[in-house]
Amino acid sequence: MISQSSLVQLRNLVASWYRLALLSLLLFPLGLLGLYLYNTPTTWKDSRRKHLPPGPKGYPFIGNLLDLADSELVRHKAKQWHQQFGDIFYTKIGGTDYIWLSSPKAVKDCLDKKSNIYSSRSPAPFAQNVASGGKRQFFTAYGSGWRNLRKSSHVLLNATSAVKYQPIQDFESKELLANFLETPERFYEHNRRYSSSVIMLLTYGYPI
Repeated sequence: MISQSSLVQLRNLVASWYRLALLSLLLFPLGLLGLYLYNTPTTWKDSRRKHLPPGPKGYPFIGNLLDLADSELVRHKAKQWHQQFGDIFYTKIGGTDYIWLSSPKAVKDCLDKKSNIYSSRSPAPFAQNVASGGKRQFFTAYGSGWRNLRKSSHVLLNATSAVKYQPIQDFESKELLANFLETPERFYEHNRRYSSSVIMLLTYGYPI
């Protein structure tokens, strides 16, 4: 038989669990809201946001996600917004802003005439800093580092330099065709070997 004191302890334990569960239910959405507000760009964090282009109104938290969820309808929405808001308009999905350029003139004005301002990429800390050591041109933000990488790439990949690589490509192409004849069922593996071997020969002088 359970004693009175044991029942009291059990009742207190259940009450504590109940309060803890209730507190968790209250704090979890508040935590999500705080995280969203912290990561969402606002005008008090960046004064430039006061001058964003016009655009369709979105919903709290998700922005224009529902308008852009169906990839088949995006082009129709973009055309509709272009007619409504002009050549440059603004949408938002979650905490990410998107600026749409919907005419050749808008593209030329922003990406050609003002390329030093608008040519950069969105930050990708993991892909650029962790996975690439800050040296992968595809993820590098526009600036002096990107220009140095582009200069090096141009030296190695211009038309004059490409002629020097032709013997290696010819050799590996013949090797690839021979592999196709011998084991056609390994088609994808042979293609991967070909591309990797060309890169290794050009870079280190060793085939695969």
